[in-house]
Amino acid sequence: KLWFLHVWPSLQQEMRTQEVLAAVLQPILQLISNITTDEYENIILPHFRTVFNMNKSIQASVTLLENIHIILDKTPSEDVATDILPIIYSGLESTTVQVQVAAVVAASNASEYLDVEAIKKTVLPRTKDIYEKNPTDIALCLTVLGCIEKILDKLERTAIIDDVLPILNDVKLQDADVTVKVVNIYRLMLGVKKFGLSVNLLATKILPSLLPLTVSPSLNLIQFSFLLQTIHEMLDHIDKLVFINRLMLFRQQRNKLKLDDLSIASSPGEKKLLRHQLSSDNMNLSPFSPVPNVRIQDTRMSSSAEDFLSRRGSSGISFLGQSFSGNSRH
Repeated sequence: KLWFLHVWPSLQQEMRTQEVLAAVLQPILQLISNITTDEYENIILPHFRTVFNMNKSIQASVTLLENIHIILDKTPSEDVATDILPIIYSGLESTTVQVQVAAVVAASNASEYLDVEAIKKTVLPRTKDIYEKNPTDIALCLTVLGCIEKILDKLERTAIIDDVLPILNDVKLQDADVTVKVVNIYRLMLGVKKFGLSVNLLATKILPSLLPLTVSPSLNLIQFSFLLQTIHEMLDHIDKLVFINRLMLFRQQRNKLKLDDLSIASSPGEKKLLRHQLSSDNMNLSPFSPVPNVRIQDTRMSSSAEDFLSRRGSSGISFLGQSFSGNSRH
């Protein structure tokens, strides 16, 4: 409450002056981050809206855009489109590099509020232009890649093929952080058909650019493991797509052969002849003929133990050198 009684009135007076706005924004943002949503809506926002629409210096614009996430946390969702997003779009259209980069950061932080049409017509084209003007700036490159990573799921296939993939192919993979960002975007695109990662693209463009990085000394163990795992996933993805394509080709050829067979047997008479030829009733099986001059006698012969003993009783049985006859001595 002391803030609202003593601090906020002074800040409120100062923020109306463009010359000191950049310096005043820092304590205002600190105040916003430490108050409740209701306090922001009822006390701060009615006066803070003037800052959104007024002309600002480069430093004030950069400060506001880089801390847009603090304001988003307190702004009602229904007011984001009218209060916050115009600031981001205006920053993207700026001619100053610092403001443009800060706007890309703000777009990343506000990605969940950006609609598909705005991303397609404003955010992605401006982000691509910003990168193309400063392709060697590592910090800017990381900012651009971070924005692409956040808005990737809202992009259409044409936008990915025309805008995103050219950026990823053009990025110099010399810095470890840049490499990890690019690899992570590729990994997010794997397995999603609309992203357009075909077998040809993976085999001829993406993998040839990533494989040399496996011997890069700039990667630490975690980064190297992440790169290697992604390469393995890409190879598995290629195997899967090749198998599916071959299976589809096989089915097409099989269906074509079936159609050719049907076209041959086009008339009723030919169809009847074809069925007759393929019928099991028409198979010539020779009857069983026994081997000549061989007589099989089905006479059963049996003997019992009593018959055997009676036959041997008269002559005796020799066992271990002793002779036993039918009339044994007692």
